[in-house]
Amino acid sequence: MKKTAICLIAIFAFININVQAQAPRIPEASPTQTIIQDFGLGKITITYSRPSVKDRVIFGGINPYGQVWRTGANAATVISFSENVIMEGHSVPAGSYSLFTIPDKDMWTVILNKTVKQWGAYSYKEADDFLRFQVKPINLDEKKGNLHHSIC
Repeated sequence: MKKTAICLIAIFAFININVQAQAPRIPEASPTQTIIQDFGLGKITITYSRPSVKDRVIFGGINPYGQVWRTGANAATVISFSENVIMEGHSVPAGSYSLFTIPDKDMWTVILNKTVKQWGAYSYKEADDFLRFQVKPINLDEKKGNLHHSIC
């Protein structure tokens, strides 16, 4: 009787695991993607979630001009360098950084922050910035991916 009970428990556990493994997956509204690009002798890796615009105004709307943005959706975008690089004339050691921006109509501030694995910009601290520099955005005539308006 004890062996039968153990066998039944094992069978039900297996069926439960099998049923859970086949549950349909619902697509994310803002899908996460990782891009790995060879760069010189090293690699640059960017992990981000593409914001789904859904007829919303992102810059100057959901994300007001002049405020820190996680440069994507969901978790803060992470950029990793396998080798030391130079960005806008500044040496950046190999490693991983959160990538933030401060969008504005005529100029964007790009930020490399030393704290990775942040959810959005909610725990962002300027004191943890490694590098800041400004770039001029380019207006696009057509939508690229899920975002449009400008790319810095």
